[in-house]
Amino acid sequence: MKTEEEIVKHLRLTYGASLLTKREIATELGVSRATIDRMRLEGEIESIIIRKQVRFKFSELIRLIT
Repeated sequence: MKTEEEIVKHLRLTYGASLLTKREIATELGVSRATIDRMRLEGEIESIIIRKQVRFKFSELIRLIT
C-alpha cells in the first residue's frame, strides 16, 4: 500500500501543478464524471469555470484522496 506522500508524489509527476479536467479527477478518484458533477452541485468539491469548462485545482484532488 502506498503512503500518502507516495500518492502525492505520483500525482504531481502525472499532473504537475496544472488544473485538472473532470475526466482526470474522476479517473483518479475512481468515480464517474456524473459523480463529479453531483459532488460539485452538493459542494463536496470546489471547481473553477474557465471559458465554460470545468476545472479542478490539484489541491482539491489531494484533499479528496488523503
